Amino acid sequence: MDNYLYTIDCETGKEIWRFRTGKYGNSSVPAIYKNILYHGCRDGYFYALNAKTGEEIWRLRTEGGFTGSSPLIVNGIVYVCEEAGNIYSLTPEGKVLWKAKLSETSWGTPAAYGDKIFFGCADCHLYVFDINNGKELWRFATSNLTKCYVPPPYEIFEATVKKTKSEEEEKEEKYESEIGRADIESEYSMKSEYVMKSEYKQEGEYK
Repeated sequence: MDNYLYTIDCETGKEIWRFRTGKYGNSSVPAIYKNILYHGCRDGYFYALNAKTGEEIWRLRTEGGFTGSSPLIVNGIVYVCEEAGNIYSLTPEGKVLWKAKLSETSWGTPAAYGDKIFFGCADCHLYVFDINNGKELWRFATSNLTKCYVPPPYEIFEATVKKTKSEEEEKEEKYESEIGRADIESEYSMKSEYVMKSEYKQEGEYK
């Protein structure tokens, strides 16, 4: 959640490289194919990095974020779904081959079988698309059909502060508003010992 993607040597635990991603942290799993690392970030960016050096090759801005899901790579083509419910089919160069839509978000990693690709969705359906063109073939409803909702990543960082005034603060505010009115004279503007000639108004030790 520090907004970095790390590569660590499995034998020594030594850091090899780190890559600075966008905000809201990282909670999805990368995938590697032919020395290219593919990774979706929670702020909606999908990255392709050089797996050996950590150098960015390209990035794609999507409508949602990536939480929990991992890209699926079949025959060099990358398939991934983000929280806005959009499914992308991408070439290794970052070109969008097709884009399809689920009715809700998907946090799981897709699976492929033959010429079909499968996505589990938060609307309690399993979706099946043609892997070549993104056309929906069918969907299967589970027995629950109670939609699952998880707030977008940025809502976690929002806070609403409500201040409740104490009884003493309300009294003080009321007193200040009353003595501040122009049509009400304060004790210092009334005829009293404070406005008459006295030691408080004359030059003396108080000045």
